[in-house]
Parts: sequence; structure tokens; C-alpha cells
Amino acid sequence: MSPKFVMDNVKVTAKNGGSIKNYEVEIRNSEFIFEENNMDFSVDEFVATVDSIIDAGLKDQLVSVIQALKGSNTPEKSAEIIKGSSLSKFFKTAKDSKPLVDMLISIGEKFT
Repeated sequence: MSPKFVMDNVKVTAKNGGSIKNYEVEIRNSEFIFEENNMDFSVDEFVATVDSIIDAGLKDQLVSVIQALKGSNTPEKSAEIIKGSSLSKFFKTAKDSKPLVDMLISIGEKFT
């Protein structure tokens, strides 16, 4: 699900490495030299959750949830859809469903 970023035969010399967020990173035959701070790789909780759902072979259920969310017109209805879905166990760590709903709808175009 996460976009893939491949670095092959790369040499980087820099003061700071920076951050790469929400990408699957593959580094091959590369060298990185940073004077101060290394490169930081991170994944948002919701992106990791969606990746887990797809890795578990539940893409069709995810598409169903996304389609239902597109039809919801209130945050309360969206939260109800999330909690009542077959994927609720994946979403249970979300304290606030709005960012989750927003992300699901934004990625839904790739599947529908």
C-alpha cells in the first residue's frame, strides 16, 4: 500500500539525513554519510493499519468499508461504520476516527 522508494547505487554525503515518511524504502548498494543526524524512516499508524489489512488479504473488505464511508454524511455515522465493520479489530487503536476516515476515503480511489 505504501509507495515504494528504491535507492540503488546511491552515495549521499550531507550534514543531516532528513525524514522519509509513509514510504516503503529499499536501499541497495548505497552509502550514506551524515555529519549530524541520520535519516529517519517512519510510518503513520493509519498507513501501517491499511498495509496490515492488505497484507492479510482483506482488500475487498477494505473497499467495502471505504464505499460505506463515502456514503456517510456525519462523523458519528463514519465512526459507526468503522466500529461495525468486519475490520474493526484493525481500527480499534484509533482514538479519533476522523483522520482514519479521511485517509481511507483519500486512498479509496485506488481500489474503487
